[in-house]
Amino acid sequence: MNLSSLKKWRMIIPFSIHLLSLSVIFILINDSIDKVEKVIRYLLYPGCILLGFFYIVFDIRDLIWKKEKENYVGSQIKSELIKLVPKSLKCTEQEKEELKDQEIWRELNGIYWDIIDNDSVLKEGKAHFYSNGILYTTVIDVFIILGFISLLCFIYYFFENNSKILISGFFFLIISIICKIV
Repeated sequence: MNLSSLKKWRMIIPFSIHLLSLSVIFILINDSIDKVEKVIRYLLYPGCILLGFFYIVFDIRDLIWKKEKENYVGSQIKSELIKLVPKSLKCTEQEKEELKDQEIWRELNGIYWDIIDNDSVLKEGKAHFYSNGILYTTVIDVFIILGFISLLCFIYYFFENNSKILISGFFFLIISIICKIV
């Protein structure tokens, strides 16, 4: 996987999550696929494109992704950057830890990726890094979108008393919670 395919998938996946989850809800509300085929084709597709568009434009994913990246990915990059400090500088472990805590690693981040791009073995690892990135962001997308969809199901149940929608809401909520735990 490369950066352009990573970006493409990060746009397609929110649309797909919206489409699948809302299709289930429309089918359950109408008790039949036949009745909602046109609704899905002419209303749900464009609606999900808009939902995905707004999800991406307003950086909804980044509300969680930035924190996750800082806590997990950022710490890994910091550690790898510190390993690149030449031994000739004779940095103590304490000095290396201080460098990790400072924001200087953000400035060195570009150098880190340049080093990776110029080494064929490390380049292969970069593709793996992008694959992990799409996995991380997909889990975050599922958490956010299905959490929101479950809320909509509960609101709909409150007004319409449709037990299928209530069960769907709990199903979506459980999937959302599992994604947050993972």
